[in-house]
Amino acid sequence: MRGPGPGPDYYHERQRGYGGPRGGPYGGPPGPRGGYGPPGPYGNRGGPFMGPPMGPPQPQLPPTIPVDREKTCPLLLRVFPKLGGHNRLEAYAKRGAEPPGEVAVYTWPDATLRELAELVREVRPDARRNNVRLSFAFVYPDRRGVSVMKQVGEVWSDARRGSTPDDDKSLQQLQFQTGDFLDVAIL
Repeated sequence: MRGPGPGPDYYHERQRGYGGPRGGPYGGPPGPRGGYGPPGPYGNRGGPFMGPPMGPPQPQLPPTIPVDREKTCPLLLRVFPKLGGHNRLEAYAKRGAEPPGEVAVYTWPDATLRELAELVREVRPDARRNNVRLSFAFVYPDRRGVSVMKQVGEVWSDARRGSTPDDDKSLQQLQFQTGDFLDVAIL
């Protein structure tokens, strides 16, 4: 017969997670690792519905609203391709003195990065080689009027090389606004 106070198995049961009248260490059902047992691969927080730590959640892109290209006027997209990397941000600091090699493209908001890659291939011979990637970035002024560059995607120049998750992203989904520049690095 036990005397007053906890019995000999009380602390052992608490450690395993069966200490309370309703189960686990804090009165709930015991966890999959038994409460305060040895840490598992995810520490003491493992569980049947918890997978490995996943980092920051990926933002969901809004759906592309289809544009009737027969009835909608295209917009002017100023594209600045450069071999070897992106243009320096300082090159966009002064209006009218943008980087050399500008390509004016008339397109629609639902144009994808794959379509833009094909247009760049038509005008830049160095983008036609095998194993070439095109990295896209928007350049636009922030609230203070200072130019900002935002990386938006990367695709293979040659569609036969394979597709990337960025191939089907449209300008609309990437929040392109009329007047933004498109800086393209030919890598």
